[in-house]
Parts: sequence; C-alpha cells; structure tokens
Amino acid sequence: MTHPRSLALGLSALLLTAAMPAAAQVHDLSLQIFVDAPPVTPPGSSGTLTFIVTNHGPDTAGAAGTWNLMVNADIMPFSFEEGEYIDFNGISDISVCRLNSELAFPLPGEPIPLLYGWSIQEIPPGGSVTCVATFTINEQAEVLDPEGTADGVISHGWRVSTSGIGTDPDPDNNEAVVHYVLAPQPIPTLSPAGLAALAAGLLLAFSVLRRAPPTARGLSPTGE
Repeated sequence: MTHPRSLALGLSALLLTAAMPAAAQVHDLSLQIFVDAPPVTPPGSSGTLTFIVTNHGPDTAGAAGTWNLMVNADIMPFSFEEGEYIDFNGISDISVCRLNSELAFPLPGEPIPLLYGWSIQEIPPGGSVTCVATFTINEQAEVLDPEGTADGVISHGWRVSTSGIGTDPDPDNNEAVVHYVLAPQPIPTLSPAGLAALAAGLLLAFSVLRRAPPTARGLSPTGE
C-alpha cells in the first residue's frame, strides 16, 4: 500500500514538472540559394531556384506536423491587373516543402504586397532540407518594379526563421539574395578621378622602367 505522504510527494513532483516551461530550442540555421538560369533572364524567361536550409544544431529546428520553420521572401509588389512580376511553380516535394503566398493590406498609395514563403516541418541537428521551384519573369516586371528594372536587375531576398520558436545564435547566415538580371549590364568604366590615377600610375611605371639599368629590364649589359 502506498503511503499517503509518498503519494502526495509524487503528485507534487508531477505538477511541478508539468508547470515548468520546456527549454527553448537553440539552432543555428543557414540558408543557401542556387540559381539555374541563363546569365540574362529577360521577361518571359524561366529558371530554377534551389533552397538549402541547414540546421547546424545543437537542437532540432521546428517540429513534426507544425510547418513553423519558414523561409520568408521580401515583399513583392502585386496588382490585380498585372499580377506579380515573378511566378513560382513546379515545387519539388510538397511533403517536405510547401510554398505559400498571401496578399497583405497595402499602405495608402502603395501596391498590394505579396508575401511568399516556404514552410518546412523540422530539421534535426546536422540535417538539411532542399526545396526546388521554377520561376518565370513576367512581362509585368517593368510595371511592378520600375526601380529594379531601371538598371536591368531585380533583387529578391529570402530569410529563414522558426516563427519565433527558439533562438538562433548566428543570424548572419540566415539570409540570401537572388539577383534576376533582366538585361545585359554595361561594362564598368572608371570615373575621371580613377582614369587620372590610372594614367599617373602608368607614367610612373614607365619613368621607373626608363631609369632602370639594362640588366633590370631583362637585357644584358651589351644590349643582347
């Protein structure tokens, strides 16, 4: 027969354990994105994005069945007339990665924000998850993102997190940016100051070479 005092102590320990909060997850997540596309992707062209999310530990990131491990994208402009400037489709494995999108309320005078994000269930320490999707640059890119298309490049950032669950000791490796090059880029040219500095450097090198003895220029003293 269990002693009443022992039973009371057991119940107290059980209640105390249930009342104690679970230890917060600590996981160092990193995000890599690889682009498989031509060097220049004008509107109408397509490519493939490969996302690799790695958990460097020490704890598991996310939890099975929760889909709370997120890779969120920068906000895209959207309009009901034009749509969005990039379409994502062809998801590799929806049992591992889910690509979600939703519209948010715009600020006055601003286009409707479109929010893209990957959902992943969990990644054990030392593990990684790979999500692959195809993308298409729409003809509406110049209308929806004139600042980006003015110089022929649209930049789109992504960030991995666990929706506020757990802490990441190294958030610097949580972000990656994709650059879509819509038009050939001009070859960089030096500024007037840069050209002047280059000319001065060449003149200095030439004068030093002229003053150097023949042997220093690769010639024998006899000029042979």
